[in-house]
Amino acid sequence: MPPRKEFPTKRLEGAPSNDIGWHFGTPVPNAKGNIICKLCGKVVKGGITRFKEHIAHKTDNVAPCPIVTGVIRESMMNILKESNTKKIDKKRRKHEFLSQLREEEDEHEEFIDEIFAIRQATQEIVEEIRENYIVQIVTDNEAAMKAAGKKLMLKRKHLYWTSCAAHCLDLCLEDIGKRLSVAKVLDEAKKVTCFIYKYTWT
Repeated sequence: MPPRKEFPTKRLEGAPSNDIGWHFGTPVPNAKGNIICKLCGKVVKGGITRFKEHIAHKTDNVAPCPIVTGVIRESMMNILKESNTKKIDKKRRKHEFLSQLREEEDEHEEFIDEIFAIRQATQEIVEEIRENYIVQIVTDNEAAMKAAGKKLMLKRKHLYWTSCAAHCLDLCLEDIGKRLSVAKVLDEAKKVTCFIYKYTWT
C-alpha cells in the first residue's frame, strides 16, 4: 500500500464513499456496517470509522490488523486524530451558535415584555386622564418606548407620540463625547471641576 501522501483522492469504484479507509477494506454484501480488511481478511463490524481504528491499531473498540505496515498505521492514526479534532471543533461551534441563539431569544422576549409593559402603562394613563384630553405623548428615545408609541398611535388615531428632544440631545452629546479629541478635553475639565470642588470649602 502507498504511504498516505500517495493515496488517490478519487472515489474507489464500488466503494460507498470517498473515505480513505476504503483503500484497505471492502464492504460485506448484504451486511450493513461490516467491512473485510484487504490486508488480514478480518471482518470488522461497526462501519468505516471502526474499520480505520482496526488499521490504525486504535484498539479500544476493535482488534488491530496484524499485517498493516507502520507507515499505513501511523497515517491512518493521524487521519483519525484530524477527524476527531474537526468533530470537536464542529460541536464547539454548534454549541456557541446555539448559546448565542438562546441569548438573542431571551433578549427578544425581554424586549417584547418591555414593549407590552410600556404600552399597558400608557394605555392606563390615557384611560385615567381620558383620551379626549390627550393630544401628544412624549417618552425617551429607547427602542421599546418607540415601539410602544407606534403601537399606541395605531390604536388611538388622534394621539401623537414623539421622542423627548432633551433625551435625543443627551444621546447626541454622549456620542460626541466619545470622540478622542472631545473626550480628552472632557477628562481635563473633569479634573479641574474635581479640584475646585475639593478645595473650595477647605
